[in-house]
Amino acid sequence: TRIFRSLTRSLEKKQQELATISSELQSKKGILTQAEQNLQKSKKTCTELASRFQEHCPDIDREESELVKLNQRYDNLNQQIQNRAQCLDKAKSSYSSYRNGYDNLDRWLSSIPNYEPRETDSIRQVDDKLKQQRQLLTEISNKGQDMKMVSDNAQQYQQAVKDYEFETDKLRSILDLEKGRSGISPKRSKIQSPATKVKEEEAVLAGKFTEVNAVNKQKMQNLEFAQSLLRQQPEEDIMLSSAQTSKIGT
Repeated sequence: TRIFRSLTRSLEKKQQELATISSELQSKKGILTQAEQNLQKSKKTCTELASRFQEHCPDIDREESELVKLNQRYDNLNQQIQNRAQCLDKAKSSYSSYRNGYDNLDRWLSSIPNYEPRETDSIRQVDDKLKQQRQLLTEISNKGQDMKMVSDNAQQYQQAVKDYEFETDKLRSILDLEKGRSGISPKRSKIQSPATKVKEEEAVLAGKFTEVNAVNKQKMQNLEFAQSLLRQQPEEDIMLSSAQTSKIGT
């Protein structure tokens, strides 16, 4: 629960940061619109000067090119913010589903009853345990679908985080190029990705599920073996034998 709250808060914080950046970016759109209008007025004036006085405006083409680049930069940044926001939405949704499925399955695996046969069990008790063990194995088999859903949601979350990190690195590379730096950014110290933690956690649960399944199949075989032994003689003799053994032991 603590991990769930921590990761959820982290995702929500990043969503708020992106929303703030997006809002600030949208507020600057009017500046580009005004610049475009001013450029068109300048071009019209330059055309009139060239037509009437054969005067040319040498800077108008450069200014138009710079404005095109500025618009492209704005659009790229806006698209990049939207891409990261979508990644965060997917990450938050898939992690919530993963966390709920993980916790439910983990609790269920930790509370499985034990129907292991005992030496003092009568044949009726073994028969009853065998019936319950068969039902338990059916339930475990059905829980395999839950385990698959947990794994699928974990992979979806990991992919969303990977995509978000990719988009972040891509923006950093674009900004580095615009600042005249090399396209190969220097290595930055990188903290462990939250996707790695989820991957490790999901692997532990998958291992636990596999172990519980194997252990209970073995218990099933033990019960079937105990049943076959008990059916070889009448129940009264078995109980008497057990009682005699108990007396000898004392």
